[in-house]
This record gives sequence, structure tokens and C-alpha cells, in this order.
Amino acid sequence: MVVLLVTAVVLLGVLVALDRVVPLVARARRRLPAFGDGAPVPDFATTTVDGTELTRDDLGEGTLVGFFSTGSRACADALPGFVERAAGLPRDRVLAVVRRGEDEVTDFVITLLRVARVVVEPVDGPLSTAFAVRHVPVTCEIDGRGRVSAVSGNPAVRPGGPVSPSRAPRPRQPARAGRTTRP
Repeated sequence: MVVLLVTAVVLLGVLVALDRVVPLVARARRRLPAFGDGAPVPDFATTTVDGTELTRDDLGEGTLVGFFSTGSRACADALPGFVERAAGLPRDRVLAVVRRGEDEVTDFVITLLRVARVVVEPVDGPLSTAFAVRHVPVTCEIDGRGRVSAVSGNPAVRPGGPVSPSRAPRPRQPARAGRTTRP
């Protein structure tokens, strides 16, 4: 009887743990492009904000592609880390896609133009469609065969690499009046 009770408790613990883990994994997978690592980038044609035509053939080996949305706090928070990472690459090897939200795109574009070719498009624009991006921010790297060699849901982090020191966890926001937080 005791063995049966212990087995039931252990099984219940495993089910509770799975109930917590499975949604986290599913949420993380939704942030990444649907085609995943190693998939070829489909054909697309678009124009950068400076009027340059851009196609799949313009994404050479080592190209870093970042997707952002103007209406996303996560994108605004990730932008400095992406710019820092992109600053170490030639500008023609960095592409930033700004998906229009309700807010102005100007700040994003001005910040990104220093380090990247920039495309502004609607949520269902040619690049978001080609890369199957559903949620942002997300970063992809392109290999020499025109395939996605790495994908990250955090543009400040090189996939498989360490977190940039500038992207360390931020301090907690001050508590609102009437609320208390633990230090």
C-alpha cells in the first residue's frame, strides 16, 4: 500500500513538472522562425529604407538578420544588444527588419541604420513571410549556402554563445505606491 501511495505521489509530481515545462517550451518555439535551423531562405524581394533593392541573393555568408516590432517592449529592450552585436560586423552583413506597429518607426530606424541595412515592412511583409517570423524579437544567421545556420529568440545573444555582459538582467523596477517588493 505504501509503495502504491509513493508511486502515485511521484507520478503526480512528474505530471505537475511537465505541466510547467511543456508550455514554456511551446512558447519558446513560437518565438523562433517556423522553418528552423538549416532551412533554406525562400526567395523574396524588398527595398531597404535607403531605396536599395534586396533579395535572398544579397544575404551572404555570415549575414545577421534581426526582426523587431515598434510596438514591442521586448524589441525595444533587445535593440541595444542587437546594435552592439551588429557593430562588430560589416554593415552589408547585417539586416534589420522593423515591423510596423502603432508607434513611430523613426527611433528604431535611426538606431539601426548605423549598423545595418534596414527594411520597414508590415507584419506580413516579404521578409517576415520568407523567414516565417511570427513573434519578435528574433535573430537568424545565414550560412554560405543561403540557409539559416542559427536562430535565437534574443537578438543580443549569439546562438550557442554566451550572453553579452551588457545584456545582464536589469534591476527590478521600483514598486508602485501601495505595493512592496522584496529586495
